[in-house]
Amino acid sequence: MRITNNMMNTGFLQDLQRNLRNLDTMQHRIYSGKMVSRPSDDPVRLQQILKLETAIDQHQQYIRNIDDAYAWLSSTDAALDQASGIMVRIRGLAVQGATGSNDLGAMGALADEVRQIAEQLVGVANASHAGRYLFAGSNTTEKPFADIVWEPPATYKGFKGNNSSMKYEIGPGVTMAVNTTAKQAFGVNGAEAGAIELLRSLEVALRGDKKDDINTILGQLDKVESQFLTARSEVGARMNRLESTKSRFVDDIITYQALKSQAEDVDASESIMYLKTQEAVYHASLAVGARLMQPTLVDYLR
Repeated sequence: MRITNNMMNTGFLQDLQRNLRNLDTMQHRIYSGKMVSRPSDDPVRLQQILKLETAIDQHQQYIRNIDDAYAWLSSTDAALDQASGIMVRIRGLAVQGATGSNDLGAMGALADEVRQIAEQLVGVANASHAGRYLFAGSNTTEKPFADIVWEPPATYKGFKGNNSSMKYEIGPGVTMAVNTTAKQAFGVNGAEAGAIELLRSLEVALRGDKKDDINTILGQLDKVESQFLTARSEVGARMNRLESTKSRFVDDIITYQALKSQAEDVDASESIMYLKTQEAVYHASLAVGARLMQPTLVDYLR
């Protein structure tokens, strides 16, 4: 094949452009700190980076869900703790009323105190977290328990929520119910509010000095207290599960971030070495180009 000056010049320019492009790539990697800036740089590496970024984003979303669920459960635990304290106080009043040493005035005072504590229990049952009612089931925007109206012939309106679960996604395809239903905590079933209705019955029994009714209610109070303790233990178990799940996701994110950094970030010392090599290659190309085809026909005609 006959080699012409034009072919040599074209080949030189193509090689010079390739060397300049390699030099520009190395410079860009160093000042950007990234191995891949465009899909064309390394499609396989880019796919790996995108998968790791997706996994990190998903794990971070699960952690946000877990944090929200944990805060809800913490508020629930605090409310159940208050309710348990209220029932301890109610039991003390019921025991006092069950003795035969109280006159009607003392029984009336006990009944008055039960009223106040029962209204306090309604307030606890209507506890909310971030504007959502804890024990309203899935209807978290409406106050679940009605205020107590004591004077006859009014009757207690009871529970207005539902006993549906409210679930959070805490992992890929994994959900967990975070709310404690009114039935689980307060014995609500249907229209009546169990624990609150029991306090209303105690108030009536104390005011009427009905010892048999008071003793019956004392036995029922044991069940209510046990119910609060069971609900709190379930809340605690779910909180422990959330903590361990979050810890696992945090560890996974650290691993994914290390892998992403390994695939994406530039090794500065290695890149600088390659940059120096490309600079030398490019300068050598320019030097060769300056000497390319120096002899011409004119040189021989002199």
